[in-house]
Amino acid sequence: LLATSHIQITTVSLVKFYCLCFLLVSINLYYLIKILKKDVGYKKYAISSFFYILSATFGFVFVFFEYLLLFILNKSKKKLVKPFLITFLSILFFTIFPP
Repeated sequence: LLATSHIQITTVSLVKFYCLCFLLVSINLYYLIKILKKDVGYKKYAISSFFYILSATFGFVFVFFEYLLLFILNKSKKKLVKPFLITFLSILFFTIFPP
């Protein structure tokens, strides 16, 4: 009965989406904290930001504010330019040429 119930299918599909989104935002925040404490992990942060933006439509706003926070609080701003460009150019590429 649960396999054919429309309410069950809708609920499970919504829960799966938010579980993935929560996992990716957790990974993203982990690397953000790692960057703020130790000043390492820029490439991993860029990759996690990329996947978080692809998984959620509102992810772009959060990642933008995270990068803004990093630009304000981080001492080495030159190290942030490359991950910033990797994240947003890859999003632009996948927006123009979807898989």
